[in-house]
Amino acid sequence: MGAPFGPWDTEPYFQLLGKRYIATVGQVELSGIYAQHGASGLTDINLAPYQTLLQRSDQLFATGRIKGFGELILNNQTSNPLVSFRRKVNIDSAPIGAMFKIAAK
Repeated sequence: MGAPFGPWDTEPYFQLLGKRYIATVGQVELSGIYAQHGASGLTDINLAPYQTLLQRSDQLFATGRIKGFGELILNNQTSNPLVSFRRKVNIDSAPIGAMFKIAAK
């Protein structure tokens, strides 16, 4: 579960759930990238929000504060009822590869 209080504020969940909370990052940032840049933005590793996400998530994984990346919506082209939310993104893109690399450490 990501943090609706902001991209990095998971403390309310840690306080409430303790070790049962499985912290992730990415949903807030990826939603923002999609909203500003569309599906093609989700494959552009040079965007500042991606750089921040990757750098910060690397630190959060290293300190044990997160366990994964949360909700990578890469292909909902035919399954989402909201046309404006539909997308199909190349899973072999640089940002997705970078996320897998960070998570595998």
